[in-house]
Amino acid sequence: MAHSLVRRALVALAVCAFGLSAGCSDDSPGITTPPPPTPFRVLSVSPSSGPAGVATAIRVVGTSFQSGATLTLDGAAVPATFESSTVLTAVAPAHQSGPVDVVVTNPDGATSRLTRGFTYVSQITSLLLTGNTTLTSIGETTQLTATATFSDGVTRDVSSEARWSTSIASAATVSAAGLVTARSLGSSVIGTGFPFSGSPSMFRSVTVTITPPGTFTSRGRAREPGAGSLTAVRVLHLHTGQTASTDVNGYYSVGGLTGAPRFSFVKADFENVEIDVAPDRATDIPMQRVIRVAAGGAPFTSRLAPNDMNYLVTSGTHCQPCRIIRITSETPGTVQVKLTWADPSVVLNVWANGRIVPGDADLREVIAELTLGRGEDFVFVGRSNPGLIEYQHYLPFTVSVIRPGQ
Repeated sequence: MAHSLVRRALVALAVCAFGLSAGCSDDSPGITTPPPPTPFRVLSVSPSSGPAGVATAIRVVGTSFQSGATLTLDGAAVPATFESSTVLTAVAPAHQSGPVDVVVTNPDGATSRLTRGFTYVSQITSLLLTGNTTLTSIGETTQLTATATFSDGVTRDVSSEARWSTSIASAATVSAAGLVTARSLGSSVIGTGFPFSGSPSMFRSVTVTITPPGTFTSRGRAREPGAGSLTAVRVLHLHTGQTASTDVNGYYSVGGLTGAPRFSFVKADFENVEIDVAPDRATDIPMQRVIRVAAGGAPFTSRLAPNDMNYLVTSGTHCQPCRIIRITSETPGTVQVKLTWADPSVVLNVWANGRIVPGDADLREVIAELTLGRGEDFVFVGRSNPGLIEYQHYLPFTVSVIRPGQ
């Protein structure tokens, strides 16, 4: 009887030790339940996308990866490096655009798939703009075509997807699909950009001219150096008498021109400009605001600007950057024009009575005598710049006109 009880107790202890009886105490010492194994799974890919047609380094993140695990993208094997049970690294090869499945296979044969886990994004590599750019009459149209080439080698017409623009809408307009319509004789730059947003994007442009055969066009932009575009500038072609006016962005355009390409540009309170332009080419027209300094009056302070005025002051000698200073006097006589500046890296000069008076580099000033009649005369102030190298900074200066004995 005693032996039977002992055997029953030993069996009960064994049952409790292996957790096989609900009647055993949870406080039994030394008894643990192992956690369930982590499921094998592909969780994410970083980065989740890359350019089509270009290899991209990727990091595959998951659980329970085994050493020797293999990787496929869109069914194609990709060499992978086992970093840990949660990370594989690889290089996604060049591929056409679109999403692909990412599949990891462990050596034991188990597989895990991340559907559409990596996306190849097609990026533009070139943009070509083609079409007829020579029109001869108002109302004529021409279709421009924007053709994009992408990183996966695909080429397609993106005219209806691109963004179109025209520099001078009074000369030519362009539709959302690239159809250009001639509005007046002249020319305009038609541009297209693709894609609308994102990076990289590209921009291309062509010049569309509207002018009868045997004639030429002129277009350009009037501006005040250091201040911006000038609107309502009167543009006159001296040979034919044709006129135009600059728009809110400072642009003008005329066509149907013959003869010498000489133009005048006039705006109230600005110095008149008369120049020869290059036919069928864009022209930059800087215009200087009129500056008047009275003899014996208060000094005048201004500044020279980058891409400023360029005056031919004597044969073969340019003043650039430069300003015309008009000197006014109620009585005739000789005055002294004093020019001062602060920048020690430059030397300015004064051209008065047809000769140059060089500035003093140490004092940063120059004093020139000017013989005045009653009324108004002028001098040039600026740099002697026969090489036409533009000054790339703003340069303040002060001009005062002193009467002898003042």
